Amino acid sequence: KQLFNDGWKFWLGDEATASTVGFDDASWRKLTLPHDWSIEHDFDEKYPSGNDGGYVMTGIGWYRKSFIVPTSIVGKRLSLYFEGVYMNSEVFVNGQSVGKRPYGYSSFAYDITPYIKVGEQNVVAVRVDNSKQRNCRWYTGAGIYRQVWLVTTEALHVAHWGTYITTPEVTKELAKVQVAVQVKNETKADKQAMVSVSLQKEGKEVAKGSLPISVASLKEYKAIISLDVKNPELWSSDTPSLYEAHVTVEADGQVMDSVTEPFGIRTFTYSATDGFRLNGQPMLLNGGCAHHDNGVLGVCGPYANLLTYR
Repeated sequence: KQLFNDGWKFWLGDEATASTVGFDDASWRKLTLPHDWSIEHDFDEKYPSGNDGGYVMTGIGWYRKSFIVPTSIVGKRLSLYFEGVYMNSEVFVNGQSVGKRPYGYSSFAYDITPYIKVGEQNVVAVRVDNSKQRNCRWYTGAGIYRQVWLVTTEALHVAHWGTYITTPEVTKELAKVQVAVQVKNETKADKQAMVSVSLQKEGKEVAKGSLPISVASLKEYKAIISLDVKNPELWSSDTPSLYEAHVTVEADGQVMDSVTEPFGIRTFTYSATDGFRLNGQPMLLNGGCAHHDNGVLGVCGPYANLLTYR
């Protein structure tokens, strides 16, 4: 996993051929991500974003970047992970559309392996469309406003966002931790693998387990490993104690992938009579915002359904 923020070029406007490999972007502005073009321009009450969007310029923008993929990538999988693009983005690799994201606040990733030319120059282009106004109740920005990552994995690997940790049973003496690992096999053969989990607290192992699995060709398998943690340190807002789950996938005598996920051990309940309880203790929730609508002051947040003043 390596940052992919440097060496981009940007142009504010729309151009139908900007996704093609041979497009001439020599005159485009050079920049490093993250980038927001809205805040770079003057505020103007005539902009379609209006008061809700902060009176900023929106529109359509293009980003392009050239890069070379080394021959060591052969047999592996390559993906681009975008932490945030506002909004309605489409990503192209070497002139081919690899995916669209019709939103602005969710992260997303695309497998670009089929579109890559190994050992040669490759071009990624991203079209960002924030022209459809108004589309939010507050300032959103416009562009690739968070980091971009280039992720390389073996063909047998943990799927993107493929680790899910829960704590179904928690007491002061014992916590049951369940780690679900989605293993993806992108080879043309069935694979026998071993999924192992080591739970650690400040570098010290507190529990471990493993599970042999069989993953069919071009399929996924969810491995679920349950572990016991004795005398757990519970997470709370006052004492945010965290553990780490170190996950490895082994096959053919070697480690194919490894993932580390932090997590907290805690319980929470909510009821109309007892309110919200964290680790069995009552906890007040404060928050929300105020907004005016046709002379009405509304309260949003935890009390949105309870209170409206005129």
